[in-house]
Amino acid sequence: MLELALKGNKTYWYWVLVLIGVISAGAAAFIYQCKFKLGITGLSQDVSWGFYVAQLTFLVGVAASAVIGQVLNNIVFVLSSTYLNFGEICDIS
Repeated sequence: MLELALKGNKTYWYWVLVLIGVISAGAAAFIYQCKFKLGITGLSQDVSWGFYVAQLTFLVGVAASAVIGQVLNNIVFVLSSTYLNFGEICDIS
C-alpha cells in the first residue's frame, strides 16, 4: 500500500508538499502556543479555555451521534434481513 503513495505525477507531489506545509504550520503554531500559553490568543483565560472545552464537547457529540447512527443502521439491517421473505426476492419467474 505504501508503494502506491510514493507514485504520482508533479501535481500529486505539489499537493503532498502543500499539505506537509499546512501540517508543519499547524504543528509550529501548537508548539508556539504551548511555549507562550493561551495569552497569545489575546483573549482572557476563561474565554480561550472555553473554546477548547466547547470544541471538545462538540466533537464528543459528533462521535457519539456517529456511533448511534451506525448502531441503529445495523439493528435495522439485521431485523429487516431476519424477517424478509428471501423467496420473493429471488423469484425469477
